[in-house]
Amino acid sequence: MKSFTITLDSIDIGQLLDGLLDRAASWRRTADYLEGGKSEGLVIEECSDAEEAANIASHFEDLVKSIQNQIEAQGGW
Repeated sequence: MKSFTITLDSIDIGQLLDGLLDRAASWRRTADYLEGGKSEGLVIEECSDAEEAANIASHFEDLVKSIQNQIEAQGGW
């Protein structure tokens, strides 16, 4: 897999992390719904099943952790 180095200011990184966390939460809610929960008026993501939704949520969460770890390795905010 190819890796990239991207430089963003701290405000943009914060916005990026917020967006990724929102996407992770949406996929986590979708997984919960598909496992038998209620949607409570929330938007449900399109996927095959709860496992796929949970895997996508985990991917977003892992991405956030990776970015946070890189920020900490560079001295933090």
